[in-house]
Amino acid sequence: DSATLQMEIHFRKLRIRANVEQKKQQVKEQIENCVIEEFDISYDTTGMAIGKGGANIKMAQSIDGVIECNIYDAAPARSTNIVRIVAKSKAAAAAARKIMDTNVTFFNFLPSERPADFSLKTLDGIVAKTDLSRIEILGYSRRLKIIGSKVATEKAIMLLKAERELRAYQRSS
Repeated sequence: DSATLQMEIHFRKLRIRANVEQKKQQVKEQIENCVIEEFDISYDTTGMAIGKGGANIKMAQSIDGVIECNIYDAAPARSTNIVRIVAKSKAAAAAARKIMDTNVTFFNFLPSERPADFSLKTLDGIVAKTDLSRIEILGYSRRLKIIGSKVATEKAIMLLKAERELRAYQRSS
């Protein structure tokens, strides 16, 4: 009968509302316990932050404790995009930021070195091994400009120092 049907619909709506409220509370608790980190990256380094085929985003999202990692367009008047990381801890957010944040660093030549001491093949190999965006030779200032994620630039500096030590060892032998 009609009264029974209306009563069933009413109780079904009450159950749905209770489930929705329970889900809202769960999401609210998750958000309250999360760390949200946002930072700007320039438009021209956005591809570097994303990585080949989204590799950097995937790597950041695979960190234990990272819930979300995305890049959003900023206002058209700005020349940056926004990286947003949501994580369960500050440590997880910091680890993801290290992967996503873009970095420009420099490697200075020693007085006894010349830019030609580091062959293009060696530099290309370092770019390939570390997933850098690029290495620029700044001959006038006797240094290399290294552009990539913080992780990639740190690896590149380590490899350049190792290459320097190898060359020094070869010269002394």
